[in-house]
Amino acid sequence: MDLNNCRFFTIRIEPKRSTVELDYLLNNALAVASELGRVILTKMWVYDEALYVTFLVCQEKR
Repeated sequence: MDLNNCRFFTIRIEPKRSTVELDYLLNNALAVASELGRVILTKMWVYDEALYVTFLVCQEKR
């Protein structure tokens, strides 16, 4: 995998979401990212009651 073709993306999910909403939001974010290339989940954390998710998206060489 060529890391020159990779980018980090971070999403923020507002606090007080239900488990169903959280699952829906994460699945949609990962689905959109996977359209751009290979997705690697790198980090999840909570700050100020919001959930942050960072993932690396790498485009395959053509």
